[in-house]
Amino acid sequence: MEFYQKKIETVISNLKTSIETGLNKQEISSRLEKYGQNIIAKSKKVSPIKIFFKQFLSPLMFILLIATVLSLLIGDSKDAIVIFIAVIINVIVGFIQEWKAEKSAQALKQYEVLYCSVIRDGEQIKIEAKYLVPGDIVLLSAGQKVPADIRLSHLTEFRVEEALLTGESKPIQKNTNAIEEDVTIGDRKNIAFSGTNILSGKATGIVIATGSNTQLGKIAMLVEQTEEIKTPLQKQMTKFSWILGAIFSVVTFFVFILGLIKGISFYEMAMTSIALGVAAIPEGLLVAVTVILAIGMQKMLKRKALVRHLIAAETLGSVSVICTDKTGTLTEGKMKVTKIVTKNNDYSLTTDVKLSEQQDIKDIILAAILNNDAQLQEDSNKTIGHPTEIALLQLADDFKSEENTSVETFNLIDIKKIQEKYKRIDEIPFSSDLKYMATLHKFDDHQKIIVKGAPEKIFAM
Repeated sequence: MEFYQKKIETVISNLKTSIETGLNKQEISSRLEKYGQNIIAKSKKVSPIKIFFKQFLSPLMFILLIATVLSLLIGDSKDAIVIFIAVIINVIVGFIQEWKAEKSAQALKQYEVLYCSVIRDGEQIKIEAKYLVPGDIVLLSAGQKVPADIRLSHLTEFRVEEALLTGESKPIQKNTNAIEEDVTIGDRKNIAFSGTNILSGKATGIVIATGSNTQLGKIAMLVEQTEEIKTPLQKQMTKFSWILGAIFSVVTFFVFILGLIKGISFYEMAMTSIALGVAAIPEGLLVAVTVILAIGMQKMLKRKALVRHLIAAETLGSVSVICTDKTGTLTEGKMKVTKIVTKNNDYSLTTDVKLSEQQDIKDIILAAILNNDAQLQEDSNKTIGHPTEIALLQLADDFKSEENTSVETFNLIDIKKIQEKYKRIDEIPFSSDLKYMATLHKFDDHQKIIVKGAPEKIFAM
């Protein structure tokens, strides 16, 4: 049985741990030695030397190199130099493009050090996520990235975004109930998976898998094991090269035999036949193909599509149908406020409405910030949370961006200041049963309740 199919008491027993005290130092050391650090093994970096010599692995390139050698043998140094220059241009252009793409791909793999709160020896401490081991008791909260595969034991309105694994852009409401039947990853509601983002709520759970044994780690290992297959262009160029080589060989051999029959000397006919074969080779073809692919690669990069291998530019260009079933796969997966309806007015934000000139919008924007659990990351000025709540914070940013505002305004950087000024005293968290969220805040000389939720619930109040 999988851990998601077991009751939490059974999981605790199997992993020989305790929710209250966690693991002790001796057990942690033993498990760290057994399972290794909680990191996914990275693929080896591709060396520039390998990328350089890879440029020569083409049948047409072999033909050009052979033509260069043959030209030197018959004393035609000019042809040899021209063909060799074509080879060098092709190699240099291909190398530069692929090396730049490889460096960009390696840069994308760099990520910040993850920390997490755990209970060990009866104390709550903060450690680097790479030191987690199966059986560790982890405390999770909104704004964090899940550090390992964790079987949830206790939670409060805990929602996770699992698009990384399932492609599902909507937040997943988690629970702690054991699931008897065999289900797919997307339906394992009692597990928080490594690498996914926590949007709201809090939870406590037991680490059941780390590193390459997590679901994310298994996917990473599968990606490493994939075999490279030739692209349509590579197959066509290989076929063309063999046909071209065969035709040249037959023609030069025919000319050579014909010359011997005519009584021309062996040496003279050999030189003539070789010269004929070399002259027929289209040395500019490979350079033209490489330059065209390089241009395509650069154009894709300008549109934020990183192509690591030059030849892949043609493969992407030959795609005629893309099948997808998830919002956020082709779209950005983001929401945006486009309309505000107040007691007296109906504002469409897609038109040139000056928000700051509308006094009845001020309270709505203030409420959008205060009654909100989305977390602001100060280092990157980005928000983590439910897409709806992020959209409400973005509304405040739009409000601030207008010039000559005459009322109290704020942007994403000011959000924490606003939340500190009007402190949250208490709250009723959003739930699928209530369908609303209420927060109580301290203003200067009074307190205010702010409520947001489904229209039918709010209007009924």
